[in-house]
Amino acid sequence: MLASVLVVMVAMAHLAMASSHIDKGPMPKEWPCPEANQVYPCVCTSDEARNLRLDCSDATSDTLLETALAADFPFEHFLELQITQDKETTDLSNLHDGVFQRLTFDRIIIRGTKISTIEDSVFSYSHDNLTLLNLSGNDINDFPFEAIASYLSLESLILDNNQLPILDRMETTSLQTLSMKGNTGLKVESDAFLDTPNLRSINLASINLESVPRALFAPLSNIEVIILDDNNMIELLENAINPPDNPLAILSITKNSLPNVAFNSIQGLSSGATLDMTSNRITQLLKVIWKPIFDQLLPDGEINLTGNSLDCGCDMSWIFLDPDKKYLDIINEQTTCYDGTEVIFLDPNFFYYQCS
Repeated sequence: MLASVLVVMVAMAHLAMASSHIDKGPMPKEWPCPEANQVYPCVCTSDEARNLRLDCSDATSDTLLETALAADFPFEHFLELQITQDKETTDLSNLHDGVFQRLTFDRIIIRGTKISTIEDSVFSYSHDNLTLLNLSGNDINDFPFEAIASYLSLESLILDNNQLPILDRMETTSLQTLSMKGNTGLKVESDAFLDTPNLRSINLASINLESVPRALFAPLSNIEVIILDDNNMIELLENAINPPDNPLAILSITKNSLPNVAFNSIQGLSSGATLDMTSNRITQLLKVIWKPIFDQLLPDGEINLTGNSLDCGCDMSWIFLDPDKKYLDIINEQTTCYDGTEVIFLDPNFFYYQCS
């Protein structure tokens, strides 16, 4: 009797298990991604934590991308979208509103396409969770900076090497990194950063910038890195660099044409910061202008003036007559005079007897 009961119980258990599997249905091989042929030429992958990534680098036309993204996606949230192409071999030129359906992404990387315009709501379903938007190396000449306010989690915006004509005023409390490098002829509005209080890094290199608008960085109490390399600046006006509370750790103004800087043009450097002014046309380090800059860097900062034709005359006497040599200690070792003599090896006696 007992054996019969056990047989019945085992049979019922097997039946229940079978019913359970029938109810749920077989899982597709690619789960949680769609079937591979449905999203081709895009490729969907997932890791052990079920983080989904979508690579559409082989979708080299508007039609191919639209067809792939029209697939039935079991899950609509992706960690990353990647489209990395070569302009010589792609015809992808448009991202219209709705192309991404209801898909959401934490990170979007689209590089090397012929896309010229980014519409306001093309990434609308990612407004709450997008943290990185990298659109470098495309042909973008129109970007909705006014829409940045709606991206509540956006931390990094990278628009390098496009054709953007203007950097308009933005409003965002989440953005920490902004890179506009290589947008030749970009005009930076004087109020561009008025409502971006948490920016920590700004790259405005290689945009043919001729002058920094006064107080451009004044609203940025958290800024740590400003890069203005490889521009056409011939002047640095008073209050050009003046973030409050001395937050700057790196200020790089290399490969410009600056013969000098104005009084109080560089402020906001933190103690121990690096000021890189390599390859300009600076000839003198007048005390009234440069001592306030050096003072900000004490005691452990560095100033790099390599590639400038420094006169190394009495204009620098204040550096060598300082008994503690604290100003000399923060000059980069490779900084030289116009004749190639390394500044750190100049004879202090010259300044004592000729300049006192």
